Amino acid sequence: MALSAAEKWLWLPRNRWVSLPDVPSLRRHRECKHDTFVSPRRSLRSVRGGPVRYAAGAGREVTRLLHVKATPTGPRSRSAAVAEAFVDAFLECHPQATLDVLDLSATTLPPVGAVAVAAKKNAISGTTGSADEAMSWQQTRDLVRRFTDADHYLFSVPMWNFGIPYLLKHFIDIVTQPGLTFRLDPRHGYQGLLTGRRACVVYTSGVYTPGCPPEFGVDFQSAYLNYWLRTIGVDPVIEVALRPTDFTGSLAADLDRAREDARKAAHTI
Repeated sequence: MALSAAEKWLWLPRNRWVSLPDVPSLRRHRECKHDTFVSPRRSLRSVRGGPVRYAAGAGREVTRLLHVKATPTGPRSRSAAVAEAFVDAFLECHPQATLDVLDLSATTLPPVGAVAVAAKKNAISGTTGSADEAMSWQQTRDLVRRFTDADHYLFSVPMWNFGIPYLLKHFIDIVTQPGLTFRLDPRHGYQGLLTGRRACVVYTSGVYTPGCPPEFGVDFQSAYLNYWLRTIGVDPVIEVALRPTDFTGSLAADLDRAREDARKAAHTI
């Protein structure tokens, strides 16, 4: 199972990772400018960087937006409702853009078990494994390709037990692959291969809100997801947050303001 040009990665003895040069087809060109928006109870902020100018894939000029839904509650989801406001505004700004919706609760993700781990090691070493391992690696590559084909990303993410939903973590564990979405430089650490792409993440939480005592929750949600996106090269990450949604008498007004924040965010992508 030989590696493709985008997957070349050497794992030397004593756990010394050595990566080959960047894959030209994965590069983007960008100019950065910082934008910040803040509003009560919700915040929309540019975590790093700013407007991006990029070279689209060879022979392709249409912008592709991938919306990853990490909530199983469908039309009752507040994070999805805010995300829809972003989508509407984005398509108004980019009428030729295409939208790909990946609903994780309606998608059968390949398992990340012993077979998947063996398949990954086969790909790294260039060895041939079993038929099950080959099928597992092909499923991984198919999902990675769908992810990397996008020019920009939208995530709708509720807080579950102070972190992200398990389906989103499952998805991240599948698409975070050496040589496909990141590489490791022994001197400089992790380097993302998805540079030139931007992301907007809609965060919601029932009880937690920034500045609350730890007895009411700690944010392992945005801290983790923002760091992961930057690790694979997606930068900047723009947050639209609706917090809290429980024990508040102004949810309807907060939801309206969050939708407006999402529409503003769409104009910065």
